[in-house]
Amino acid sequence: MNKNLLFITILFSFGSLIQAEELEILSPTQKSIYNTKKKIIEEDKKINEKSWLSNINLNSSIVRDKDEKDTKEFSLSYEQPIFKFGGILNTIDVAKIQEQYDLMDLNITFIEYINTIYTTVVNLKLTDLNIEKQKLSIENKTISLEIIKAEYKAGQTDVTNLNDTIMEKNALEEELAEQLRTKQEYLSTLSQYTKLDYKKIDIPNLKLKELDSYLKDSREIKLAKYNEDISKLNYKIKKSDYLPELSLTSNYGYDFTKSDGENSYNYGVKISIPISFSSINEIEKYQLDYLLSQKQKEQKEIDETVAYNKIIENIRKYNNSTNIASKDIKLYEELLDSVSQEYNAGYKAIEDVEILSNTKKMRELDVEINKLNILTQLIAMYY
Repeated sequence: MNKNLLFITILFSFGSLIQAEELEILSPTQKSIYNTKKKIIEEDKKINEKSWLSNINLNSSIVRDKDEKDTKEFSLSYEQPIFKFGGILNTIDVAKIQEQYDLMDLNITFIEYINTIYTTVVNLKLTDLNIEKQKLSIENKTISLEIIKAEYKAGQTDVTNLNDTIMEKNALEEELAEQLRTKQEYLSTLSQYTKLDYKKIDIPNLKLKELDSYLKDSREIKLAKYNEDISKLNYKIKKSDYLPELSLTSNYGYDFTKSDGENSYNYGVKISIPISFSSINEIEKYQLDYLLSQKQKEQKEIDETVAYNKIIENIRKYNNSTNIASKDIKLYEELLDSVSQEYNAGYKAIEDVEILSNTKKMRELDVEINKLNILTQLIAMYY
């Protein structure tokens, strides 16, 4: 595997899992947690698929009566429902959908970890650019301070102007210190999820999605759909619980007390009709759960549409900011060219050239910062 890890975009289909490449970015502990939870889900599915099967009852007894005569018996009994008006098949279907729900829920949790990793990586890169930009601001303010100090000594400005400039420079240096502290916080956050250096984690090449594609790929909407399907089946199962049930029955017994032993057996079918005073209320409750799950899915689609529109609006804002910065860069290039010529001719000071050059670099950094801000939005769109 490449030293610089490049992770592909996660494309979810029903029951899809985190790709191996995404899993590799996580710390060993996180990977172990994920794999263990996945195994638990697989075992739960097997348990749920067999939940409609009855247990075989084995009984053995030794009884001594008042005459100190021992009776030793063994028995085996089994009663298995074979028809519940769709209840059995629905129970099996619930187990399958529940597995998909649990896997999707598990994926959402760990994709949020991937989101945190990628977002933190971008924030670290943003912080690096902001630190570089802040150093340029401090450099410009230092140049301004030297000019004002010279003017103050020459009696061309008052002490208030000098003091204000000193305080402004101190404030910029404090902001730089705060940015350095912020970087350490981001590094600490990243260490909770991965052992990789942030400079060695490459963000996937993410493209802007259309709304339809975004909603189709939404894991939250898929989760809500699974919940709706499960609620619908549970509603059907609950209705079948109060309908006649057909079962096969069998019993086998052996009495060891007899000299040659004695066995007995029987088998047949049984029809059960449950009568419950709360059946109507319980069925109504499950129906309401199903109707609620439908509305929750509809609400999730609304929420995801709003989230998409916010992402688009943020990207539009950053693109607009980039356009403004690009115009400023062009303007500073023209000014820098003019001032440099005047400096070479002896009409301008070197400080004028340095300040314009630093300011141009700062606006160039703003363009790179906006690109990373847009990437943050695309990460939110995919993860």
